[in-house]
Amino acid sequence: GTKIGGGMEFIASTDISNDATVSFTGFDASKYDSYKFTFHNIRNEDDNISLHFRSSSDTSSHSYDSGTNNYGNSKVVHGTGASTAGQDRGDLYDAIGTGSGEVGISGTLEVFSAHLSINTFFSSFFAGYNSSGNISIQTQTNHRAEDAQVNAVQFFMHNGNFASGTITMYGMVNS
Repeated sequence: GTKIGGGMEFIASTDISNDATVSFTGFDASKYDSYKFTFHNIRNEDDNISLHFRSSSDTSSHSYDSGTNNYGNSKVVHGTGASTAGQDRGDLYDAIGTGSGEVGISGTLEVFSAHLSINTFFSSFFAGYNSSGNISIQTQTNHRAEDAQVNAVQFFMHNGNFASGTITMYGMVNS
């Protein structure tokens, strides 16, 4: 059917099972202005591990930028703010719990201006159980510190593998 500007369009979905990384390459500057990822019941193999991402502007091999100054982060965890510059990855959720009754994390990540050759911003909201067994709501804003289009994103745990969950990618149709 005809796409309406500003509407969300499904791009891809991945069910996770013992994966070290999960990558999405469905970025298309001719179709989309921004992107939204949804995360459902993301679990990791080990307790107290954090969820991260890296992005790529490489159109052929999608090498993901991991230099010490590629990303900056500002986060709010339980109402306290913190800011970090000069990171080798973007942060999404700190200290995921895997204990009894800790059912993983769920949330969203929005990617803004990926189609422009400017710093790309990533805004996330996650809720779940942390490694202390408490429900934790975490919001974070990351930016890619390079003036280049983003055409791929890779998600990974700070240590170990994903155990399970689903990540889905949507595109915001150009108006």
